[in-house]
Amino acid sequence: MKRWRAGGWWIVLALLVGGTAQGGALRLPALFGDGMVLQRGRPVVIWGWAGGGATVTIRLAAVETQVVAAADGAWRATLPAMPSGGPHEISVTSGGEAKTIRDVVVGEVWVCSGQSNMAMPVRSSADAEEAARAAFPMLRAFRSEAMPLPQPTNDMPGAWWRADSPEVGNWYATAFYFGRRLHRELGVPVGLLMVAWGGTPIEAWMPRPLLERLPAAAEFLTNSDAYPARYPELLQQWEERRARLAAAGHSNELRQLRKPFPPEKNPGLASVQYNSRIAPIVGFPIRGAIWYQGEANSHGPRSLLYGELLAAMIAQWRRDWDDEFPFGIVQLPGFRAPPDVPVQTNSTWAVVREQQLLVARRTPRTGLAVTIDLGETDEIHPKRKTEVGERLAAWALREVYGRPEIAPCGPLYREMLVKGGAIRIRFDHADGLHARDGTPRALAIAGSDRVWHAAEGRIEGTELVVSSPAVPQPVAVRYGWADNPPCNLYNGAGLPASPFRTDDWPIELGSTPAAAGPSARGTLRPVPSKAQP
Repeated sequence: MKRWRAGGWWIVLALLVGGTAQGGALRLPALFGDGMVLQRGRPVVIWGWAGGGATVTIRLAAVETQVVAAADGAWRATLPAMPSGGPHEISVTSGGEAKTIRDVVVGEVWVCSGQSNMAMPVRSSADAEEAARAAFPMLRAFRSEAMPLPQPTNDMPGAWWRADSPEVGNWYATAFYFGRRLHRELGVPVGLLMVAWGGTPIEAWMPRPLLERLPAAAEFLTNSDAYPARYPELLQQWEERRARLAAAGHSNELRQLRKPFPPEKNPGLASVQYNSRIAPIVGFPIRGAIWYQGEANSHGPRSLLYGELLAAMIAQWRRDWDDEFPFGIVQLPGFRAPPDVPVQTNSTWAVVREQQLLVARRTPRTGLAVTIDLGETDEIHPKRKTEVGERLAAWALREVYGRPEIAPCGPLYREMLVKGGAIRIRFDHADGLHARDGTPRALAIAGSDRVWHAAEGRIEGTELVVSSPAVPQPVAVRYGWADNPPCNLYNGAGLPASPFRTDDWPIELGSTPAAAGPSARGTLRPVPSKAQP
């Protein structure tokens, strides 16, 4: 078997994909293509490559500017901000060469990233048939098939598509439904930069220098760097297991057996998605980002580290853009069998949900789309993506676009008060608090012994009163602490309450296989007692 030499081929590939224009040819990134959407109200930034020292002229609408390419051919131009509208043309000339970008519109631009539940196409969603009839020429998406790379690149293959063609079926479903509602409500063009990849951990979306500074990423980084050397062994193990399953006639297990990715194609290694899908769009003016990821980090003690990684990634992306842009987070839905205990103490999905809630509450200009009610027991890719996209859009309309009449999310736990043998729970965004299909479910209560008992709940205005005869002196409440809890609390806007806990007791989870990334034991703190500023 040919022995793999880590690094060499990857670097060659990165240079081929991301190098400067060869021979001084005028070139633009694929992002600057026909049908593109520019962010309104922000300076227009355009870049590309030409001959070293060449003068490049850029014209958009009635505005023209000139820049001189650097010695390596790279150039970058900034034009004045524009209001929504179009279509326009962008012309770029240098020497005897010219490039024209047609059907350019100005509106709202959002990055749509994450793993498979973000990448799940419209054609696989519950409302695919209705979405296929879309006729929104001013709703557009940039779709890329960029391969993972070991080094940051400055371009990626892709093209812009309008939402009035059959191509809509291949758009990310969550992004499409998010963009569709924004387009309808705002009445301006909307552009979606679709950059996601199934099965990827958050560490794949973070630049290497950042990972190297984070203790939470240390073990994952070590395992990721060791993958090329381990690949022959992993491949041999896969081949041996495949042979055993085939000999035993275990066809179902054989179909589910995943072949290890070759190192140059592994989409889940450290930073490879950032390098190939985020780095090429850094600096392109945007309004914000939406993020649907977390499943790949929901394994053992590794789940305890998710909040630190997510907060660090948001901060880094904002530094990259030099912009504190809004960031919407999709909280994990329900998954697996319903619980048969009041609190599923080993639920890593519950841990990641709390981590997502904590980040949304503590990080300015972030929002949370709660999807606990949209999951499926036997399907990690739930089909109800219309609600996911529209809940993200509700947050954006309220917090980003100043629509105070729209509720940004469901009830979020704020504080608790022990009174008369019960615990009163207070929420933000709880106007019209109610329990669907009867009384509140998925509640548990504990005393100082830290033993959880199923609890009853009653709603008084915007507060939830929780109690149990088995716990006469309660100290803590949990709601929906399980992989797939039967949550049924909503506000008057029909948005579900996020699962939560009032305690800060240590979370102990089992070990994590080395190949899956870092492991740790840690303590989670409860959500803050006041709303995010």
